[in-house]
Amino acid sequence: MGNENPFGDFEEDFKKSEKALNTTPGRVPPATYKFVLTSQPVPAESDTLADHEVIIGKNTGTKGFKIFCEILDPESVPNPVTKEPHITKGAVIDHVFWVTTKNLPYIKRDVATILGREVENLAELVKIAWAGRTFEGVVDDESYQGRVSSRIKFINPWAPKAEAGDDKHGVAKGSKDETKKQTSPPKPENKPAGKATQGAGKGNVDF
Repeated sequence: MGNENPFGDFEEDFKKSEKALNTTPGRVPPATYKFVLTSQPVPAESDTLADHEVIIGKNTGTKGFKIFCEILDPESVPNPVTKEPHITKGAVIDHVFWVTTKNLPYIKRDVATILGREVENLAELVKIAWAGRTFEGVVDDESYQGRVSSRIKFINPWAPKAEAGDDKHGVAKGSKDETKKQTSPPKPENKPAGKATQGAGKGNVDF
């Protein structure tokens, strides 16, 4: 009696099943999304909202400029595995511009796409009001150190249709910007990248 397997009914299914991926909170299915830049607590779990953060890579020491990208549309996309609707609207994906010599041309390109103009120097990045600016982003999975997370791999220009005739940039509001006034950006925090953003992640990450 003591040697009987209490889980015998599941053994065959257990052998056939694949190990689940180690995923990051806030992961969404790969797709093309409409984003609005929003504000988040900086430092994390604080009462101070900021629309950007200067970070330092934990392992590399590389400086990065982080913005917070909230999904506006679509409201949901099919779960790649179950095909059931996965809620995406309101999920926030961190996007980091890692400042290295190799990345400078891409930073220039993507920042100009979001702003609708070019920036003259990197110092401008910490002075610009980012919250409310919109763009279209192509999101895909990225695996790093055994963890899978969502990454915005391509940035394209986009503005809400209702407002496009007035201002192609900075016309939308994220969920946090609707309810709490933007505060002055705090001083850069020397903290590692990759920590889960507050408010991110809606629906079960089971794909």
